[in-house]
Amino acid sequence: MDKKETGAIIFSEGSIPIEIIQEPLSIGAIAIQNLPFLVTALIVICAATVTYRSNRKSVEAQNEVAINARIDEHENKISEFRHHWIQQVRETASDLCKILHQLQYQAMVRNLNRDNEAEASKRGDDESEAVFNKAASKAYGKLISSREEYYRVSSKLKLLFKKDEPSMKAAFGIVSEIQEDIFDLDKTHIEEKMIEDLVSELQVVLKEEWKVTKKRSWSESQAFNEQRKTDA
Repeated sequence: MDKKETGAIIFSEGSIPIEIIQEPLSIGAIAIQNLPFLVTALIVICAATVTYRSNRKSVEAQNEVAINARIDEHENKISEFRHHWIQQVRETASDLCKILHQLQYQAMVRNLNRDNEAEASKRGDDESEAVFNKAASKAYGKLISSREEYYRVSSKLKLLFKKDEPSMKAAFGIVSEIQEDIFDLDKTHIEEKMIEDLVSELQVVLKEEWKVTKKRSWSESQAFNEQRKTDA
């Protein structure tokens, strides 16, 4: 008997033993016999693979959306903060200019009354002298109050910027010059040109800061995210 063959002997009472010989099945034959099982297994494996890949892509897409949402939210909050900050700078600068005009007016009133007081004294008009003296004293009190307010508001403006901010160097230089002028209470007036120059410098700074704020807008952050995807 060939080693590759397998067989069995069957005995039966009253008959001759019969030997049944069967050749082993080939791989192909085994595959054909188990074809339904193999097809089913292949379908299950393919379905599982497709489902896994689909779920993985879905999770990756959700993670990317979440990351982009956090980036957008961060950028939006920065933009909102900068917008609020710019508004503070604008309002503080406006208050500062208002105080400067008050100082101009109060200095003028005080000096005018002082001159009238001196003239009344020369004429020997004691009553008028007393009236002008009282008016000059009242204007002086308002001048002191406005000067204190100027120091407060100018300090607030400086605190809205980092120390030695290059873009504000010229504006803060004008603020310091005006501060020196109003410290001398005997000055007759504050130069109008200094106020105009301060406003012009602040307009330049605010315009540049607004450009930066617009660049940090939601739409810009979306463009940044798209570029980040492309680079990846």
